[in-house]
Amino acid sequence: MLINNLNEHYEIIKRDKIGIPSGVTTLGITFPEKVEAYYSGRSLALAEAALKAAEGLYLGRNSQSGADGPGLDDYLQEVNATKEGQNLSSLIKTQFQKALDALSLVQAPLSGAIEGNNERVVNAYNEITRQLVNIKTDMPSVLCVSITYVDNASDSD
Repeated sequence: MLINNLNEHYEIIKRDKIGIPSGVTTLGITFPEKVEAYYSGRSLALAEAALKAAEGLYLGRNSQSGADGPGLDDYLQEVNATKEGQNLSSLIKTQFQKALDALSLVQAPLSGAIEGNNERVVNAYNEITRQLVNIKTDMPSVLCVSITYVDNASDSD
């Protein structure tokens, strides 16, 4: 359930918080008004918080101290999971950082960035998407977990 919920949460970040508003999942038609919390101007901060929460779950991060504890990364290390000869746990951790770095280059508010510099938003979407194969296919496979939720992906996803 934990891995399924992580993946479902991650899909929401990718599709709903970034993909639909930026036009990536809507055939290039942007919808800046569809960002989360449009009127508050906090949509970018909320997307970043959601991405950090996913990373924190993966790393077993303690919300009080910020220290990493037992997490999914430790399970991957325990089974010596690799992908293309590299440590899968490290690849996932690195990709979380790449996605956060790309998102940090987007200027708030997210709706304004979509209207003014959508290339950075699309780049952040792409970095977020690159993680999906790691956490939705590779990690569940080596841990013998079935992805059972339905993400209702569209043809353009």
